[in-house]
Amino acid sequence: ANWRALGEAGAPEALAAAVDDHLRDGPSGPRGLHDDDGAVAAAAALALLPPKSGGEEAETWATQAVCEHLNKKLDDDKAGRAMRLRDFTLAARALSGRASAGERAEAFAKAAAPALVRCLLRDGWRTGGPGGESPEAYRLLCLGDCAESVLQLACVGDNTASILRTAGAVAALEKLKGETDGRLREAVRGAEHHLALGLIRSNSPIKSHSSKRYDVFLSHKQTDAKDFARALHTMLTLRRYKAFLDMEFDGSLDTLQEYVASSSVFAFILSENVLDSPWCVAELTAAVDSGVPVVVVKKEGSRWRDPNTGSLSLTFPGPDVLKKLPARVQQVFQIKIVEHSDVYYAPFIDKFFDRLEEAGLPPAEDPYALTTEELEGLERGGRPRLRHMLSMMDGRRPSLDGRSSLDRRSFDEDGSQPTSPASAAARRLDPLDEVTSATTAETLTVQLDRRTLYVLAAIGAGAAVFASIGTAVAVLLLVPR
Repeated sequence: ANWRALGEAGAPEALAAAVDDHLRDGPSGPRGLHDDDGAVAAAAALALLPPKSGGEEAETWATQAVCEHLNKKLDDDKAGRAMRLRDFTLAARALSGRASAGERAEAFAKAAAPALVRCLLRDGWRTGGPGGESPEAYRLLCLGDCAESVLQLACVGDNTASILRTAGAVAALEKLKGETDGRLREAVRGAEHHLALGLIRSNSPIKSHSSKRYDVFLSHKQTDAKDFARALHTMLTLRRYKAFLDMEFDGSLDTLQEYVASSSVFAFILSENVLDSPWCVAELTAAVDSGVPVVVVKKEGSRWRDPNTGSLSLTFPGPDVLKKLPARVQQVFQIKIVEHSDVYYAPFIDKFFDRLEEAGLPPAEDPYALTTEELEGLERGGRPRLRHMLSMMDGRRPSLDGRSSLDRRSFDEDGSQPTSPASAAARRLDPLDEVTSATTAETLTVQLDRRTLYVLAAIGAGAAVFASIGTAVAVLLLVPR
């Protein structure tokens, strides 16, 4: 509500004008920024507020300032300062969320990636947050922002994903895989997917679990829930559901109602302004008319206006809002909805997927398991690029002859699939040149067991030889001279 109110009041335009004056006239400009600290605060605010048309110079400078001071705050984030590290991790997340394919997105990725990776790798969080958060809670907030920034930029395209990989984002994300915080864990999983497994998935596109074109149709209003919808789409994709999201769709949107009808489940993200969108209401109506089960997900923090007081205080749309919808559509909101929560993120995700199963979808698959089709796809194409990327992700550059540096030792001893998605892909990709035609872990496991037997046999033979020599020496020492 504050975000929208400030946007409507003209705060972005006022800040952009102030920054323009600051850049032109220096700290003593007429807009009252006075010093560089004020300009930096304006930069962070510009990143967080609704984007405005025009003012490219101010926004470009603000983007650079956010990246620069994010890096500085990693070295100096003392309590009591007016601007803290989280101000800039939040700003970076907002800028990442509004990035779209093109040179500006790539420039931002180059500027932000080193600082984001530094933050993800940072140790020794001794200072709490400005809102009274403990050091651990403050750490999780900042890391969650940075992981979500990496996820957003990785979703933009191959170029920004490549920039992140080069900056070391994969190793930084790998370090955080054991985190138990739901928001951070899901952001790490999603970012890893787009940085690593995205290339593998391209060899075997996800297929719908039924005769329908899509498993899930995600309906949302972009100005309210762009980042949230993209995060849900990533989680669905990780679990091998084929999901429709307009931001990820490159076809014509003229026949959206047909895409709704050809989906198994319709997920409607309930946010403040979604019911004011003719497009979203039309999609919801199409789902009801087509008999597609509807799952309503209420985005945390959404508020609706109380007709009696005029304030945004209602946590659910009131009757005055719902009665504007067709009668058959109003019934959708009488069914228990799924409540989104950042604090209780893991239970929210569990409830979301439980509701999808209740609506008729099969249980979610292991997010990191590679299918037979994917393994065969690795054999058919894309191997050099994947080998290079995966070797980089494991901390090894490929040798000059282009052969993979991975060997049998990178497998788990019991032959099971490792926990790292990148390593899992690499270990099934090309563990040894002599078995490059192998397409299943079982084949590799058999060969591992055979080699293990050879090694054990050699060790046993060597031990027997040394035992014989030791016995002979002992006898010679005991015999009287």
